Amino acid sequence: MTNNIEKRGSSMKFTFENSGSNTYLVYEISNEEKIDTICIGMVTNNDIEGIVPFIFTQMDSKKYLKYNITSKITLERFLASTVTRMQLLNVFSSIANAIINVEDYMIDLDMLLLDMEHIYVNVGSYQAQIIPLPFKIKSELSLSDFFKNIMSNTQFDTTENSDYVGRIISFLNRPGNFSINEFLQFIKELKNAENLAKPQPKIIETPPVINAQPHIQQNSPMQNIPKTNKNSPPIQMPQAPQQQQQAPPQMQIVQQGSVQNKKPKKKGIFSRKKEAKPSKTKSGKMPNTQFAVPGESLPITQHGKIDSKPAPNKKNVLTAGSPTIKGSRKVEDYASPPIKSPALIEEEQNMRPFTAQSTSFGETTVLSSESIGETTVLTDTSNPQSLNPHLTRVKTNQVTFINKSVLRIGAEKSYVDFYLGDNPAISRSHADIIMREGKFYIVDNNSTNQTYIDGEIIPSGTEIEIFHGTIITLADEKFEFNLF
Repeated sequence: MTNNIEKRGSSMKFTFENSGSNTYLVYEISNEEKIDTICIGMVTNNDIEGIVPFIFTQMDSKKYLKYNITSKITLERFLASTVTRMQLLNVFSSIANAIINVEDYMIDLDMLLLDMEHIYVNVGSYQAQIIPLPFKIKSELSLSDFFKNIMSNTQFDTTENSDYVGRIISFLNRPGNFSINEFLQFIKELKNAENLAKPQPKIIETPPVINAQPHIQQNSPMQNIPKTNKNSPPIQMPQAPQQQQQAPPQMQIVQQGSVQNKKPKKKGIFSRKKEAKPSKTKSGKMPNTQFAVPGESLPITQHGKIDSKPAPNKKNVLTAGSPTIKGSRKVEDYASPPIKSPALIEEEQNMRPFTAQSTSFGETTVLSSESIGETTVLTDTSNPQSLNPHLTRVKTNQVTFINKSVLRIGAEKSYVDFYLGDNPAISRSHADIIMREGKFYIVDNNSTNQTYIDGEIIPSGTEIEIFHGTIITLADEKFEFNLF
């Protein structure tokens, strides 16, 4: 099964071909492209580190190159998710090694397809391999710009020390010609360096205690009592400390001329000041005090006293039967509200419009009374944020929620997000589920046993849209995709 893909314009056409358990990237050589026979011989007869080997075939007048990319993913897809420090350094070192190795095999650098879509990564070892072509191609970027492009498209792990990122960018921005050998040596130094320069805790050595007496616990039998000579004085063992009773404070006599810090005297029980009684007026009467009048509230001033003046713009309300105070108005001066009959009260309640108050209990929308007697149409208020996309493994009912842009599925525990290590038919990086603009896609990462959607095989390296209820089969493992 093949899948046509156009890369780098119409002149570069690649197809995928599944043959048994292998996945091949196929390229058809056009008549305008001049083949370098030395390159074909070097690649087909040697195992060059960092280079994807190809098989050269010819059928009639058509010539093909087949690259075995089984269980490998493109560098572009590898960088789509978070990449750790060691993973990125391994990719850089393998690419640099490949560029240096091709020179030893008399392969021109212009024959390497330096494109993140055609550089493949083995997720087990994190080693990258470059696609070679037996003819020269136009290079779009220099080597330094190529590595800069990788750095700009990498999602670094924020839990690690990111000092190495700045050091790599500084090296790539150095003036002068870029040297691939110096860059490889620089990457090796970063790999050998410690991941984090954590300060070691200082160990404080306490000097040994000289002539230290043994500690004897209270009410415990004494052990290991040293032996004494007859002429030596008896050893007095320390007695258990007794609880000392606090002695009452003594009076200190301060001599004349001596300077001491005077402590404040403690007040006795009977040293409390007597509360000042209200003084009488000249007439012999007690001052006018305010009393709480039923139905009337007395204002309180700032100092906690009751203000005798009523608050402005407020009427005093006195209930019927309450006594009047001298100088105040009578009860008859206030207009009492009319007494309503029970029938009138019931009639007014029936005439009031029913209004529903909105509450926040369970975020429930309360409908108003204006829709009484009519059919209320509830609109669909669902939004994409309420979706909860997830995968359910049919065999074990294991549920994995899709909460990131790329969900990796496979048998490489250090790389994937959905680990399936108990099924040997699953490849290390079998497939990815991609979330983009509210839609979901699945792409097969050149797996050994392919990927199926609702029973039909899908081509490798191609994004296929999936929907709610789609049955996904990875090798012989079934999953159900749901949105909620």
